[in-house]
Amino acid sequence: MAVGHAGRHPLRTGFYSGDLTILRARRIKCDETKPICQRCSQRGWTCGGYSATNGNPKSSSSPIISSPIATYAIPYRIPGSQHDRRLLHYFCVRGAEDLSGHMSSDFWTRLVLQHSHDNVPVRQAVVALSCAHQSYLGADDNCSSLPIDAIAQYNRAMRSLRKYMSVGIDSNEAVSAVVPLICSVIFFCFENTQGNTEAALQHLNSGIAILSRHKETEKFRRNETSIDSVELLEHMLVRLDLQASMFDDARLPLLRLDLNKESKVPVFSNFRTIDHASTDLTRLQSRLLQFLISNNIFKFYSEHDLPNYVTLEKKEIEEAYTEWNEKFDRLLQTQSVDVGETLQDSAITILHIHYHLFQLLLSASFPYDPFVFSGSPESANSPILSKILDLAESTLQARGARNRSLGAEAGIIPPLFLITMKCNDPVIFKRALSLLLSTKGSREGMFNSDVLVEMAMCFASQSESLPGTVALEWQACDILDNTTSGLSGVAKNLGIVS
Repeated sequence: MAVGHAGRHPLRTGFYSGDLTILRARRIKCDETKPICQRCSQRGWTCGGYSATNGNPKSSSSPIISSPIATYAIPYRIPGSQHDRRLLHYFCVRGAEDLSGHMSSDFWTRLVLQHSHDNVPVRQAVVALSCAHQSYLGADDNCSSLPIDAIAQYNRAMRSLRKYMSVGIDSNEAVSAVVPLICSVIFFCFENTQGNTEAALQHLNSGIAILSRHKETEKFRRNETSIDSVELLEHMLVRLDLQASMFDDARLPLLRLDLNKESKVPVFSNFRTIDHASTDLTRLQSRLLQFLISNNIFKFYSEHDLPNYVTLEKKEIEEAYTEWNEKFDRLLQTQSVDVGETLQDSAITILHIHYHLFQLLLSASFPYDPFVFSGSPESANSPILSKILDLAESTLQARGARNRSLGAEAGIIPPLFLITMKCNDPVIFKRALSLLLSTKGSREGMFNSDVLVEMAMCFASQSESLPGTVALEWQACDILDNTTSGLSGVAKNLGIVS
């Protein structure tokens, strides 16, 4: 099945002008009748052109993403029911941006939208995820059930994908790898909305397997459009693969990196864009987790007893991190970004947080050094920990008063939880836990802030020491060491989730 072209049937939505709406979805102009448009009502359509009161026209100029959406114009020529088209429009104006999280993502804002037009499995998957996303943001803290419509669409999407794949197999024809790869990411996100991390991981692993087969064979169609799409999908899957290994620190990242022949660490070119820097940092993070997990047997070896290759590889990764930071600084200088703007820029802030956090993880390993995460004034890393928390706090302030959020990728929740678990300084501990508490109702991929807060509080309540004086990971070592399935297994053992 050929990949749909983005320009053939562009998505069109209603555009607001004062109190009137040009209903481009139906090519019907509002007749300006008060209190409702008669042309719309006679046809059984909903007109979004009027507010409850005829207020100040300037009030309509505020960004649509910044407030709850009350009405949705229906995209033009999109197959499916009216309900489906409303959910697709919701995805356009709210869901895609929220799922992108702190980093802008062409995957959600371009690729998914393009393929939802011509590919039934993608369209049904987007409708299911939009329904789940909308339900999650509108639910209270005690409600965790999905609407029946979301589950039904999810099941339809999986059946459609199986049919799509089987048609290519039965006819012995090449099929596009893009459609199943997109669906695997959407299914991963859908399961995470319900905290089904094991099911989410199965979808992620399936997508990674499809990507690996695609890179090894020529079975799939290859054209300029599909090559660009697969490259974008690979970047997304690398980030989600990294996220899964952060969630379960016994899981090796499955995606292998393009490595330099003489080094196990990628050699980075100068960064031209923030996305370029983000991609390279993600790959370096993945390499670091591979290094830490693969050599975990040497975790408590002294410096003199460590194998030589472990010491050398750590040095190589340290040099690569230093190089990344230097090139990132040069990129920011060329863009004339000052400190104030940097702290307000979500993408740059998140990159700084993850860079510093993973650098601390490397410093604390081989040989093991528990004082790296000490926030005491005597610690050389105290300023770095404080900087991470400052950056996280600025991100939360920029987000505003949104009570619930649902993103696809790791942002500030994993770093805050990790510092809460590893820090043995009361001041840093309390601040990290307080910031983690302020993310209440938020999910970043597999990381549910409510579950992580409850987990940290549970460990702290069982401690015989003052909070923050002994790292929580040491107080919980028996549970952490005897648990499978990562953080979801820990939460189950503690009775936080079923």
